[in-house]
Amino acid sequence: MASRPYLPVAINMRHRSAVVIGAGEPAYFKALLLADFGISTTVVAHDISAIDGRFSEFNNDESVQLVRREYEPGLLKGHYMAVIATGDRETDYAVEADARAQGLLVNVVGAVALVFLSWLAYLVA
Repeated sequence: MASRPYLPVAINMRHRSAVVIGAGEPAYFKALLLADFGISTTVVAHDISAIDGRFSEFNNDESVQLVRREYEPGLLKGHYMAVIATGDRETDYAVEADARAQGLLVNVVGAVALVFLSWLAYLVA
């Protein structure tokens, strides 16, 4: 039998929240996915110039909050899931360690070796 490292599962995120660290294009698409499922999401970005302009689409969406400040581990507190998409591997790995230490489900965008949480495709009809 073939070894399969990933098990496709569905996570009940009702009354749970996610935090996205970073605000470039990959972070935007992760936030969009989370918002589409009605998951309360906080997006943390310190470099305002790096914020994808499409985040303005969330201005009237109460489920997505954009926080413009330097990352600190305390920003993970109270969340169930962390999506890490800073675009800087060293920062991503440091945030990933903080998130795991706090017991969050973790997705590090673009880092296959660190993936614990992977995204499956879905169709909106």
